[in-house]
Amino acid sequence: MIRIKVLVVKEVLHLLIEDDGIGFTSERLQEVQKLLSSEYNDTDHIGIYNVHRRLVLQYGKLYGINITSVYQKRTTVTITLPLRLKEDTND
Repeated sequence: MIRIKVLVVKEVLHLLIEDDGIGFTSERLQEVQKLLSSEYNDTDHIGIYNVHRRLVLQYGKLYGINITSVYQKRTTVTITLPLRLKEDTND
């Protein structure tokens, strides 16, 4: 099952996407986390890395994608963004 949660904490938006699938082994999770923390991607895998880097470049290092996983139980992908409420304008 896939669950999606939306949390707002101190003007920060957290989108949590969790599944109860097989999850990542600890080794694979470390590889993915290392890739996300790197400024350069020397692999053929670009999707999540590309989105993460764009978020970091746009909003800063406090934002982006984080992945946690418990092997054989679940994986959670958290996307963290600044919450910018649209100002009321007469345009």
